[in-house]
Amino acid sequence: MQSIRECGIPPWGDSVPNIPLYVWIQRFAISCTLQVFTFVSGYVYEFQLKKKTEETLSALINSKSQRLLIPYVIFSVVYYIVCVPFGQFSLLGFFHELFYGMGHLWFLLMLFWVFVVHKLLCNILSRCKYQQYILLFISLLFTYLPSFIPPILGLRSFFAYYFYFVLGTFILKMVNLHTKSYSSIRKGLVFFALFVSFWLIYYWMIGNGNMHLSKVLIGIITKSVHIVMCVTGIVSLLCVTRWLSNNYQPSKLVKYLSSCSFGIYIFHQTILQFLYYRTGCITQMGVKYYFLG
Repeated sequence: MQSIRECGIPPWGDSVPNIPLYVWIQRFAISCTLQVFTFVSGYVYEFQLKKKTEETLSALINSKSQRLLIPYVIFSVVYYIVCVPFGQFSLLGFFHELFYGMGHLWFLLMLFWVFVVHKLLCNILSRCKYQQYILLFISLLFTYLPSFIPPILGLRSFFAYYFYFVLGTFILKMVNLHTKSYSSIRKGLVFFALFVSFWLIYYWMIGNGNMHLSKVLIGIITKSVHIVMCVTGIVSLLCVTRWLSNNYQPSKLVKYLSSCSFGIYIFHQTILQFLYYRTGCITQMGVKYYFLG
């Protein structure tokens, strides 16, 4: 998924030709990859709860600050130096970008809020028999609110992606109850076909925004189609990967690349932007730039 995501990195400037095929490759690449990353975070988080003593809220904030907030600040400095022209360096400009989300590193801020708010809600609902269902419902409502949330400190992104984290925790419990149901290549292909269908419907709706409906209703319908598209894509991947893990032993290379995925996310776009802003090679590469990743 990380490799597919990097195919969706948008080209910069007029030096890179506008190729319709790449536009569709890019749309496919960014269709649900960030939702998958958030889903995996929830899935693994729930899995880890079974293996260790549950952290207190303060302990979780401390650990996630070290693993998410500190890397965010450190790599934001690198990103700012790489992407901002030397003559435009500004301490005020840096803190402005840091406050609103530095490039693609906004994902780290979003994950921090996801973990903290999820822990807080779990504590509040700890005695509720239907805790998981209530969390799923609340997080689903959140996905319709981002346009009303200011884009500061990753909060808007939190509202957009928290549902997929909760979905990860929820589905892990369902997988434990119905192991075989989520380990089928056939079901994976069926859900993939559904994903492609909703993906096409979604972009058809984006391109036909002049439907005779109110903007609010169009927004709700479009968001609902997008959510279904992402969920079917996630379940498709889950079925296929569980089938693969049950039938094949992953090689050392696969495990190594998996362990590198966080670093790939942090550095790949920064390196591409460095090549664009600090060297002249991009203007000479033309279409080859698409395949640089």
